Amino acid sequence: MHAEFLNEQEKIKNENNILAEDISRLKQELNLKLLSKYFHNDKKKNELLHNYSENFINSIKDDNNLKIISIAKEAKQSIDEQKIKELRDKIMNQKMLVKDKKLGEFENRINILEQEINEEKRNIEDENHKKQKFEKKEEEILIHVREDATKIFGRSAVEF
Repeated sequence: MHAEFLNEQEKIKNENNILAEDISRLKQELNLKLLSKYFHNDKKKNELLHNYSENFINSIKDDNNLKIISIAKEAKQSIDEQKIKELRDKIMNQKMLVKDKKLGEFENRINILEQEINEEKRNIEDENHKKQKFEKKEEEILIHVREDATKIFGRSAVEF
């Protein structure tokens, strides 16, 4: 169930990225600066264009009649009406990522588990280091024992 939820969230994220790219392209096509210059004497149109410049998404949501289309046509900009209407529909129906309590709990639990895993890895590394030091010390002791045995018995320690 959690995997399905995460897959759905990823799908929504991808759809929203595509929508953001579409919005960006439309903003460039509309050329809001040029339209503002064209309608600088018309207070209503200039205000609408200013709103679009400030917050394009909210402006297109609030522009029920899509006055931006008639403004663009009046300024003789070639614009795809259908594309704008479809984009507005997508914006209006845009799904948002769910950041609910349960997801937050999952993320917290995952973080705790990751911390525990990292702590255990550090413990394993410490133990391996201790083991290596012990093995090195053991080898040194064996060498000394062999040397001492050779001195005492006068034979090679390998014979023992």
